[in-house]
Amino acid sequence: MTDARPVLPALLAAPLRRLPRALPAALAPRVLERLFAGPLAAGEFDFLDGRTLALEVLDAGIALGLTVRGRRFVARPSAPADASIAGNVHDFLLLAARTEDPDTLFFQRRLRLGGDVELGLHVKNLLDALGEQAIPERARALLAQATRVYERLFAGRAPGRPAIGPAP
Repeated sequence: MTDARPVLPALLAAPLRRLPRALPAALAPRVLERLFAGPLAAGEFDFLDGRTLALEVLDAGIALGLTVRGRRFVARPSAPADASIAGNVHDFLLLAARTEDPDTLFFQRRLRLGGDVELGLHVKNLLDALGEQAIPERARALLAQATRVYERLFAGRAPGRPAIGPAP
């Protein structure tokens, strides 16, 4: 029996695992600042000031610590995490595109909280409360399109199965 949820193929995950940690540390804060510009400017993320939230993309082998300073996201690659949110690429895409309810992703353990669960729940509840309006419409449309493409390419693939060629 095959899990119908898309999984990043090992062939694509291998180069991602070899990326220098500085690349996601440089890119992620800028992307998050663009996605959450309004709520960030309004101080909605100020509770992360001085706290580190780790985002772990399990199937891509990417982990990144983030905090907020001066209403900006700042990478903290070597800081110990106060809380963590872990999941696969697909589940983070669903969360970002708002095509799946955050509660569903957490309750089905597709996204997992670790460390200071209260802090992690605060992040989850904030994302839930912000809803679709928090992310600009154009970004939501691009994320939804990326999610659909990802699903078409990788649905039903076992983690080690190649992305190219017919499914057995």
